Amino acid sequence: MSPRLSPYTSHSRDSSRDPSRGPSRSPSRSPASPSISEITPGLFIGTFEDSKDIKTLMHNSITAIVTLCRRRAPEWDRAGNRMLVAPENHLVVPCADMPDEDLLSKFPKLCDFIESRLHPPPPTLASVLSKGPSGRGGMLDGLEDWDTTEYFASHNVLVHCNQGVSRSATVVAAYLMRKTGQSREACLEVMKRKRKVRPIESFMEQLGIWEEVRYELWEEDGEGGRRPKEAYRRWLEKVGGRGEECRKMGE
Repeated sequence: MSPRLSPYTSHSRDSSRDPSRGPSRSPSRSPASPSISEITPGLFIGTFEDSKDIKTLMHNSITAIVTLCRRRAPEWDRAGNRMLVAPENHLVVPCADMPDEDLLSKFPKLCDFIESRLHPPPPTLASVLSKGPSGRGGMLDGLEDWDTTEYFASHNVLVHCNQGVSRSATVVAAYLMRKTGQSREACLEVMKRKRKVRPIESFMEQLGIWEEVRYELWEEDGEGGRRPKEAYRRWLEKVGGRGEECRKMGE
């Protein structure tokens, strides 16, 4: 039987604050930015700003990132950021929050990446520092050359777009649907308890197709090859000129 999503209480890092004291004002981000949100254990949705803020990454033990936007941040390549999130643990999928954007054909790759990186929490910063080379000043001095491959065998995953509302929510919903076997509505309902997510209408349609094909876009054609399932075939026809590109992704 497929595991079911639990109505986890919010894991927002500011959830325990006294609301009468007003919103948290971290010096590392704009006060207007929504906080990073833990949707299920180890799986977070956040903003573009979250993806480059090393304090946010460290505070939430983020060691893998899925980027769903067309811009890049130079901070991603800083030594401290790359110590936490190595290049092989950062999947960048350029896309826009537009009605003609095709995320559906990318769902398998995105879900596989999240699944491969989503493991028990990584070591605490204190334990990392205790096993790394001695610093020469700042806490991160000298760690750039330390091979953390084995030590960071487990990951928390941040999925982000610009505001953490539509694209990132769509991909996390696709992952949870495949992981748990629950419906689009059920997964989004759980997500909305943690964050104000709202995929655009086109992405909702794509999640509906994802549910209809039971998280497999392709099927055997009886002749040793594969063909798109009926619902996906209709989608390929709808996207028109991008159909061939989508087909290649399934080969």
